[in-house]
Amino acid sequence: MSIQAPTGYAKVKEGSDLWAGPESTDRGWIVTPAWNSATGKHFLEVWTPKDNRLTPSGARRLAQVLLATADDVEAASMGAENTRVRGPETDG
Repeated sequence: MSIQAPTGYAKVKEGSDLWAGPESTDRGWIVTPAWNSATGKHFLEVWTPKDNRLTPSGARRLAQVLLATADDVEAASMGAENTRVRGPETDG
């Protein structure tokens, strides 16, 4: 079975199975969609600033960014499911 990287993702470094998608930055928080080509798993990497105390409005904004990125990762995951190379289907 061969799996293709999600559209817009780039290999993190040569020899690595990790691919990263376009990152979002909000109030110093960096949210990056990622994909492991060896396992086919999609996930989010979240990097926090040194000062990670959030106000209620800051927490809501970060939640919006996380939700939007999670939706993108889920869509990429569904797209990857449809790009797998499969063998002939059988009835048995």
